[in-house]
Amino acid sequence: MEIDLTALFSAAKAESDICADGYNMLRKTTATAVCSVSRSMDVDVAEGSKSAVNERDSSNSSADDQEQHVVLENGFNISESFKRFREDSILKSKIRGFRMDDDIHELLQVQSLSGIILMNEHQHGKSLIKHIGQRNLDQYLDQLKAEYINSDLKVDNDIFVRVTSTLRDLGLTGRKIAKVKLMSMSLEADEHDSAIVDVLVNCLNKLPEYGQRTAIGEQNLVTNHIDPIVSPIFHQPACGRFFRWLNHEVENTEMWRPDGAMFLADQSSTEYAVGFCEVKSDDNDGDIGTHEDLYRLAIFCKDAMDKHQINAYMAFQVVGDTAMFYLFVRQPDATYAMFEFSRLRMPMSIEDLAPFAMKMDLLKQVSDAYQRHCVKCTNISQTLGTKRINTLSRDDLKDICNTGRKKSKTAALIFH
Repeated sequence: MEIDLTALFSAAKAESDICADGYNMLRKTTATAVCSVSRSMDVDVAEGSKSAVNERDSSNSSADDQEQHVVLENGFNISESFKRFREDSILKSKIRGFRMDDDIHELLQVQSLSGIILMNEHQHGKSLIKHIGQRNLDQYLDQLKAEYINSDLKVDNDIFVRVTSTLRDLGLTGRKIAKVKLMSMSLEADEHDSAIVDVLVNCLNKLPEYGQRTAIGEQNLVTNHIDPIVSPIFHQPACGRFFRWLNHEVENTEMWRPDGAMFLADQSSTEYAVGFCEVKSDDNDGDIGTHEDLYRLAIFCKDAMDKHQINAYMAFQVVGDTAMFYLFVRQPDATYAMFEFSRLRMPMSIEDLAPFAMKMDLLKQVSDAYQRHCVKCTNISQTLGTKRINTLSRDDLKDICNTGRKKSKTAALIFH
């Protein structure tokens, strides 16, 4: 059989030329689209950079085919829109970079292939609204609250009346008598109400008579104003739950050190983090610092959730006298949702205690959500079989953060 080698060679060369032309055209198009960062990106590709941003830009088609979608009650597919928002955020991270206090919603998208959607009531990010719509975001937040938060839960009416009466007469009876009355109520109350009453007893022990005219430092804020409130709610040794002030690394928080963490003890030698806390005092509450604290909380929760089989994580942020409570959960489409469900002003003096007591219902709802959802998964399918994807290192984060002059006059979020 005769073989025309010349014809075969010509066909192979033509095919090679077509591939080369296509490659050159694709290279020119790509270079035009990202010309502003071509030099840095070329260095990353040439050296096989381990930059987490580039790793997260790849997509797994087989995983996409299997993932479920989150569809709102109005029929809106939020998963598809959020995916486009995530892709847009990753592209922007390579072109212009982000500011922590302006673009926290976008920054949370470059953490993993899934992304983290952050939701605060009436404070959705502008670009998030552009892709998903404000009404859809509001409805998504409402659906998450309805699923995880029992907003109908209230302090027992009899306990509430007795507490307000005791605090109303505080100026006449003094702290000692008020504490005795409150402790007797704590003995009669259920588990959640007892913890709330204990909060008020702690406040009577710690709070000054009058508020300070100067800014309260962080150590003073933690010792005399925050710990008396969070300890009865999050620190329950009899139930195997512990709250500790740390400011040092715990498992899976290698990037930064949380100010505090909540733990669930499985047995004497095994503990799982189920929540994290960050604090900024009035004398150190700049926009970048407060947004970075919230960013850190989201990353702490994500890294811990990737490692352990926990249903939900509690994130607790304090800025000055304002406390904000978040739940961090994994959604059916493999994304993460972090949503604020409660916010309250902490008492800075005895004068503030009576108004604070009017918010006891919110504290009870926080306690209930923490105990019901911050637990180990009973169904292995709840973890969705997702593998852990490493969080951006500090150096990678710096690479995509723009430290130039702030363009907008307002920050992405208002904390207090």
